[in-house]
Amino acid sequence: MQSTAATHSLRAPKRAGAWVLLSVGCLGLALSEIGLYLDMEPFPTWFFDFAWWSYILAADGLVYLRSGTSLLLNRTKSFALLALFGCAFWLLFELFNLRLENWYYVMLPSSQWVRFAGIALSFATVFPGIIETADLLRTTRFGRRSRTGPKFALHARALRMCTALGLAFALLPLLWPRTTFPLVWGCTALLIEPWLYRTGKPCFLRDLERGEWSHLLRVLAAGFVCGLLWEFWNFWSQAKWIYTVPFFDELKLFEMPVLGFLGFPPFALECVIFARFLVAKGWLPEYESEAVAAATPKGPPPHSANWALGTAMLFSMASIPLVDRYIVRSTVPRLAELTTDSALLAEHDLDAQLKASHWLTQLEVQRVESPGAHKMSPALKALEARAKLSLLAGMGARGTNWLQALGINSIEELAGAQLEQLLQHGSRATPESLRRDGPTEAQLRIWLRRAQASAASGS
Repeated sequence: MQSTAATHSLRAPKRAGAWVLLSVGCLGLALSEIGLYLDMEPFPTWFFDFAWWSYILAADGLVYLRSGTSLLLNRTKSFALLALFGCAFWLLFELFNLRLENWYYVMLPSSQWVRFAGIALSFATVFPGIIETADLLRTTRFGRRSRTGPKFALHARALRMCTALGLAFALLPLLWPRTTFPLVWGCTALLIEPWLYRTGKPCFLRDLERGEWSHLLRVLAAGFVCGLLWEFWNFWSQAKWIYTVPFFDELKLFEMPVLGFLGFPPFALECVIFARFLVAKGWLPEYESEAVAAATPKGPPPHSANWALGTAMLFSMASIPLVDRYIVRSTVPRLAELTTDSALLAEHDLDAQLKASHWLTQLEVQRVESPGAHKMSPALKALEARAKLSLLAGMGARGTNWLQALGINSIEELAGAQLEQLLQHGSRATPESLRRDGPTEAQLRIWLRRAQASAASGS
C-alpha cells in the first residue's frame, strides 16, 4: 500500500504537467486559428509552426494522461535531441530537392535571420510530430490491438539486396530526377534497417520475421495522419511550400498532389528507423515508450554522441542558407519593390508589406466608403494590379518583376499568356539578373494555372 501511494505521489506532478501541456497545446491551436482568421501577426506568417508545436504539446500531454508515460515528460532529453536531429534529417531531403525541384517555399519574412529561425523551428517538428502521433495512436483501440501477419525468413542475401536497393534509391533520383524522384522516400530505410537487423537492434525487419505487424502499421498510420496535418496547416499558412511534382501536379488536396500522400507513411518509417539508428549508436537516449533493454545504452553516452550532435547542428547551420538561397522562392513583398515611382508611394503612404492583401483590402474599403475613390490614377491602378499579381501563388516581388520585364503586369495578362511564350521571352528578353533568378518551367505552370483560375472566377 505504501509503495502504491508513493508511486501515485511521484506521478502526481507529472500528471499535472500533462494537463498543463494539453491545455497549452489546445490553447495554442485555438489562438493560432483565431490569429490567422483576424490576420494578426505573427500567426498568418508562422501559422504552420504555431499549429505544429501546439499539437505536439497537446499530443504529449494526452499520451501521458492515457498511458502514464510520454516523450516530453518522461524522456525530455530524448525529445530535445529528436528535434535537433530531426531538423538535420529533413535537411538531407532539402538537399535532394536542390536536384529534384519538387517543392519550393514562398512568402517568408524579409528578415534573413527570422527566416532562418522559422525554417529551423519548422523542420524540428518532424521527428517529435511523427513519434508523438505514433504514441497517441498506441493509446487508442487501433494501437492497442495486436496485429500478426505473415512471417518472413530473412537471409544474408535479402539483407544485401535491401542495402543495394537503398543505394539505388539514393542515386537514381539524382541521375534521373524527373522519373525516379519517388525513390528518395525509401533510401534511408533500406540502408539502415539491414544494419539494425545484423547488429541485433530493434527493427521492423525483426518484427516482420516474427510476424509482428503492430508497430509497423502504427508508424505507417502516424505518417498518414501527420501528412494530412502537414498539408492542411501548410495550406492555410502564409509562409508555405508549393509542389512542382512532375506528372501529378493538377489533382491536389491542399497543396499536395493526391498521389503524393502515399509518400508520407514510408517517410514516417524512415524517421523512426533513423531515430533507432541514433539510439543504437548511443547518440540518442532510448526514446520509445515500449523500451527495449538491448537498445538502451548502458552508462554515460559515448564521446561520439557529442560529435554526432555537433555535426548535426553544423550540418543544419550550413544547409539552411542553401535552402534559403535556392528553394525559398519569395519573401513577403513590399509595395516599394513593385514600382520605381517613389512619388506615388509617398503621396498615398504606401510603403507597406502586402501581408494577407492588407493594403488591397484597405483600398477596396476606400472605394466603397470614399466618394470618387474609384477614380484612381492610372499609376495607382497599375500598382494595384501588380500587387495582386505578386500575391498570386506567392510569387512575390521577384516573380512580379520578372513578369513585368516581359510586359505582363496583371493576373489577367498572365492568364492570357502561353507557357512557350513565357519560356522563350524569359530566356531572351529579360535582363541578365532577372534571367538568372527566373522561375522554373514547373513554377511557371503553377503561375499560369492559378492566374487562369483567378481570371475565370473574376477574383
